[in-house]
Parts: sequence; C-alpha cells; structure tokens
Amino acid sequence: ICLFPILHHSDGSDMKIISYICLFLLAAVILFGCGNSMTSDTTQTPGTIEQLFPLKYGNYWMYDVKLYDTNGVKTEERTDTWEVHTSRDTLGHTLFPLFMNNHVSEYFFEGNKLFVFAGQPILTLQYPMSIGQVITLQSDSVMFPGDTFRIRVELICDGINVNIDLGFEKFTCVKYHDLTITGKNNIADTAWYSYKWYSLNRGLVKEDFFGYTDRKKYLSGTMQLTGYHLN
Repeated sequence: ICLFPILHHSDGSDMKIISYICLFLLAAVILFGCGNSMTSDTTQTPGTIEQLFPLKYGNYWMYDVKLYDTNGVKTEERTDTWEVHTSRDTLGHTLFPLFMNNHVSEYFFEGNKLFVFAGQPILTLQYPMSIGQVITLQSDSVMFPGDTFRIRVELICDGINVNIDLGFEKFTCVKYHDLTITGKNNIADTAWYSYKWYSLNRGLVKEDFFGYTDRKKYLSGTMQLTGYHLN
C-alpha cells in the first residue's frame, strides 16, 4: 500500500517505481505527534516480535492520518482502521492478513523478525534491536533488468523505552527509523524517512513520514493511534 505522494524526478522515473517502492511503505501513513511528551532510556524491555506487533484474529487499531504536500500544506485528513482477519497456513508459515481500509497485506513471523508477503517475503521489522543497530531490508536492488535505477532500504533502531503520552494512554515504545534511498548509478537522489514507535502488547503507536526532494526534507504524512482492541 502506498499512502503518500511519490517524489517526482525530472526524468519521469517516478511512475516507473511506484509499485515497487510501495512494498516497502506498507504502513506509511504516519504521525507527527505535536505536543506529545517523549522521554527514553537505554534499558531493553524483555519481549518478542509477536508482542511488538500483535497479530491475533479480531485485533484492530484506529489511527488519525494527515497528509501534507512539499510546502507543508495539509492535503488530507482521515481515520484509518487496521484489522487482523483469519490467518492461514502456507509454505510452513502462518500468514496473518492485516486489512488497512481497502487494502490487505499478509504478515508472518520467523524468529525475531516480521515479514510481509508480497509475492515474496520482505523483511519489515525486527525485535529486539540495540540502539544504533542497522539492518538492511533491501540491498541496492536493480528494479528492472538493464535498469540503472536502484533502491536500498534500511531499518535502524533509534531508541528503547521511549515514553509517549497520547492523552488517552501512556506508551513505552521502541523507536525505529526506516530509510529508503533511490538513485541512478549508485547516486542517491531521493530518500524517504519513516520514524515509527511500537509498544509491546500494543503495536504501532505512531509514525512520522518524511520525503526528500530538491535537497529539502519535508513532512509527507503523520499517523497517530486513537483507539484499539486486542484479544
């Protein structure tokens, strides 16, 4: 699912890569957290990846979503609902379908990692991670045979036990940083930044999504948890 406007390139290559890049931005809707109180420490809270992203049948989350253009003007505001439907077993894995409005993505766990299945398994999250640890999700892949346009996706742990007060509840979170870089001939010319806060036994609490174009970083979208139900 791709919920943000794609960055434009002067050579017209943006339309060519939309479908591929969207695989790495499945949860990209995400949050600015204006006025939220946040503190952190470096002590790792015990837990599992299944607790960090609890995918049980009937679980759902509601988010306030805002989208912005490159000038910081809000272009859309809406409420999104994510809901887990009945799982299925295939190829030795249990796939959990997560419905996000009119789109569905299937996830599965393997060890301490979370994958999304989009024709092939794509690593999307790992827990635990140490602060500053970097994991490559996609490594300088050429999108099409003979093409020079490349993409690299990294997951970085920015913080552990980050405390966030959203008003209706206080959350202790792990903060992640998704970095997606594209460019020709190994020269990065655009980037997407996604900052995500996950809480054990709660899931995704908030996310801020930034774009980078014309040497300018800008807020592209925000998402903040407003309610949830977990079984």
